[in-house]
Amino acid sequence: MPPADEEATPLVAITLRPIDAARAILEAWDRGAAVLPLDPAAPPADKASVIDRLRPTQLVDEHGTRDLPDGLPTAAGVAAVVRTTGTTGEPRGVELTFDGLRSSADGVASALHATADDRWLCCLPVHHVAGLAVVARSWHSGTPLVTLDRFDVHAVAEAIAGGASLVSLVPTTLARLLDQGVPLGGLRGALVGAAPLPDALRARASAA
Repeated sequence: MPPADEEATPLVAITLRPIDAARAILEAWDRGAAVLPLDPAAPPADKASVIDRLRPTQLVDEHGTRDLPDGLPTAAGVAAVVRTTGTTGEPRGVELTFDGLRSSADGVASALHATADDRWLCCLPVHHVAGLAVVARSWHSGTPLVTLDRFDVHAVAEAIAGGASLVSLVPTTLARLLDQGVPLGGLRGALVGAAPLPDALRARASAA
């Protein structure tokens, strides 16, 4: 619960397929609300447990938007609450601020020399911080966002052919695109994370 002397921010839990979740996240940010993206494929009991612990003020799901009577707002400036994986203990909610997301988005834009003509492709789960960061980059820069419900080689190829120019990947998915012969010439840049990028894979991607 935010301190009493700070302006409170609504916290909106979103459990929708990624394409719809990204849209709902952008709408929430446009009105200054924080978001709590949830895995739409998680068992209902798991989602209920997260909602019970983190106490969002609203829920957006396939049935629409509704207020949650026991919800608590977050502190001013919080943009998102992301659930940890629970690898080393009970999953927790980590707050990400609008300022932090903006700094990250600006750093990536500078590194990739992003322009207003670019289009971000999100093929990562938006309830994970990596996917959410792609949505944030699009929102902060005002560039269009193309969202896929999951990583699929053919869907990624179609998105690139349709004008997607920047993408976030992990080494494994980058290798799959190369192995399947997906034309990557339409991409201006790719941000690769979550694991080390082997030099040989980097060279293959650069050549493509």
